[in-house]
Amino acid sequence: MAAILLENALLIALGVILVVLAFYLFRTQTSLGLRSRQNENRRTILDEAKFTCPVHGFQSPESLVRLDDGTVVCSHCFKGVIHGDTNVGQ
Repeated sequence: MAAILLENALLIALGVILVVLAFYLFRTQTSLGLRSRQNENRRTILDEAKFTCPVHGFQSPESLVRLDDGTVVCSHCFKGVIHGDTNVGQ
């Protein structure tokens, strides 16, 4: 009985290994995998750009402030907005 259970466990493990190998080969050797990696890189860069102030550079998401009109500015630019400088962060 133990031999049958062990054989089934090894068969399942072999199946998992084959699926992982196929996925790895798909991601590294095909043009669709290349496109998928490029899309992932683009999303990463766009996500980082959301947190980048044109004046002060990259800011942590916690330090950003959303204005009433929906614009997101960094905390340094927000201080300028409070004091009436409307061109800050543009």
